[in-house]
Amino acid sequence: MTARLPVLALLTAFSAALAQTSSPGKSPVPHAPASEQTKGAHGLPAATFAELAQVAPPLTGGVSRTYLWQGVSVVNRPVSDASRQLVIASHTEDAVTLEGAYDYRVALVKWSGTDALWVQATSGGNGCCLRDFVFTRQGGVLRNRLVFGGDQAGVMGLRDLDGDGVPEAVVYAPAEFTDLARAVAPNAVMVLAWDEAQGRFVNATSRFAANGPEAAMRAQRSNAYAAYLARDAQAARAGALGYLVNAALLGQEEVAWTWLQRWTTLEVRGWLEGYREQIAAFVPNLTGRIGVTEARVLQMGEP
Repeated sequence: MTARLPVLALLTAFSAALAQTSSPGKSPVPHAPASEQTKGAHGLPAATFAELAQVAPPLTGGVSRTYLWQGVSVVNRPVSDASRQLVIASHTEDAVTLEGAYDYRVALVKWSGTDALWVQATSGGNGCCLRDFVFTRQGGVLRNRLVFGGDQAGVMGLRDLDGDGVPEAVVYAPAEFTDLARAVAPNAVMVLAWDEAQGRFVNATSRFAANGPEAAMRAQRSNAYAAYLARDAQAARAGALGYLVNAALLGQEEVAWTWLQRWTTLEVRGWLEGYREQIAAFVPNLTGRIGVTEARVLQMGEP
């Protein structure tokens, strides 16, 4: 028995929560019509929550593709067998170039009534690494709104959760700082929201607790309890760690520690204590990955 909450389970929990909070009669953004795919350029797919992998399959080999977005071209082209480049270019502005990734997936999300560009870069390899970018083009000005990523942490979905017209970003972040195998390392969920005053995305997990983070926390707590009853030490460690990091994102870390004092073994509690410093640093490390940039050349591995 393991305590890892897989991506599919997270998506199921979020889909259920979002179904209860979506505006009545609001339908998903449709895919770009085939009529947009003219003159050698492709219409970008429209991504709703947790759909990027489905609507934007990766390009492989020497394939290049040009998309049209807000009157500019978005070119995904190979540089080598293991590296691609994404160029966002117009006739009136300096191009923005993303470099150093194995592949780029691109899709549209709604932002204040217009289409924003969501780019997810992957480095290839065994589950590593992700970096997400969100761009808008309003009034003819291309702006970066979000840079997030590092290791396996990445944006799982973008959707307007509070009806203000600007999407929130739901982040998936494995807690991989212990001696647990990657296959059982637990996952945490963070929600980012745009802060107009600061001009950037900020951690808003507590504000959007009902949109999935609470469900993730409860699932990990249930895993920890079930493993405690089953005397499964590895699953108990993973479930307890998952409960702690998700609780920390909701500001409930001390509550979680108190619960674990009762419902875990002395061995598990001792194991957790050995990582207490890393657990305390988990949320600051995640929030430290939230960025925004005016740079025109963005590398996969740079913050």
